[in-house]
Amino acid sequence: METLMNTSRQLLNDTDMVFVRYAINQVRWDQRLTGITGARGVGKSTMMLQYLKQNFPDSNEVLYASLDDLYFSGNTLLSLADNFVMHGGTHLFLDEVHKYPGWSREIKNIYDRYRKLTVVFSGSSALDIYKGEADLSRRALHFHLNGMSLREYIHLFYGLETPVLSLNDILNHGTKSADAIINAIKFPLKYLHEYYHLGVYPFAKEDEKGYHRRLLSTVNQVIETDLPALFGVDYQAVVALRKLLTIIAGLVPFKPNIADLSREMGLSRETVVRYIQFLVKADILSALYSNSGGMGQLSKPEKIYLNNPNLIFALAAFSTPEIGTIRETFFMHQISAKHQVNYSPISDFYVDEKFTFEIGGKPKKRSQITGIKNAYVVKDDIEYGFGNIIPLWLFGFMY
Repeated sequence: METLMNTSRQLLNDTDMVFVRYAINQVRWDQRLTGITGARGVGKSTMMLQYLKQNFPDSNEVLYASLDDLYFSGNTLLSLADNFVMHGGTHLFLDEVHKYPGWSREIKNIYDRYRKLTVVFSGSSALDIYKGEADLSRRALHFHLNGMSLREYIHLFYGLETPVLSLNDILNHGTKSADAIINAIKFPLKYLHEYYHLGVYPFAKEDEKGYHRRLLSTVNQVIETDLPALFGVDYQAVVALRKLLTIIAGLVPFKPNIADLSREMGLSRETVVRYIQFLVKADILSALYSNSGGMGQLSKPEKIYLNNPNLIFALAAFSTPEIGTIRETFFMHQISAKHQVNYSPISDFYVDEKFTFEIGGKPKKRSQITGIKNAYVVKDDIEYGFGNIIPLWLFGFMY
């Protein structure tokens, strides 16, 4: 355990506090057991280390450990917890839990055995903390970390801080909200169009030129490593998942014809639906369903998007992405962090089973939503809205 403690201290020392994700003040760190999920690369590990550095400087009572460490090839998680508690440990932070076989069972045993130990664990977006080998639903609080918002991108890249807006702020106080933000950042449309290309994953700041290559590598890691660890899929399934993603990436937004996909891939309908769900759970795809029941075992989504606009450019290969697709993907990625988004047969999105949104550019007309209650046109390329017309960029400040 001494090696893990030394590694933990070194990581804490090397962690800077210049930029922190929105969730650091929202996660219930004080609970006995908390699970944090999110896509690979969105900053889960850094956020955990920042919390520890912020609250337990130079303390021997905390330990951060990644469960893909070689230490766990010859030691169990439970034995680590035993040793840690015996030496006065109080806060155990476990990263990459999906790479440790039987993680949920051992975390349950740790929770039941050590009543004064706080455990925080993190893993892939596709990690289902309620359906592991041991049911943690009555024990663990769950928080999902979304990719960066436009607001966070501006803070990370330009050092400009702005307030968080609620959906009510945007719908009912749009001009006032826009004024406050424009006074602080000056050029919202400039930042929005930069964000489309490189604003979702914090590692973009490290290498802007190589960002899309690194993002493709991250997607491959999810398909080749994370999904097999979580769902037990084999090499043939990995090949099929990659092919399915390639097909969908060239068609989004995509109303899936499962029968056609099944024939093209040589797979059963049930397998295709299941693979789509794997990619949705991993935050590579986003799916719209017609009702709040969501992603049932064999439910076919009404419409599929890539999870965020950065993935559109990374997976675009030699084609030029459609601006309409980018706008819709941006809107869905931002608003779905805090709100339920469903498919609408009459517009682009139906939010919280109450609000109808149609997304477009500056020339977009209101005709499609005429006569619909609580309906809005969301436009790119405008700084201010009027009535039920709202600038798209405002939705990037919701977290």
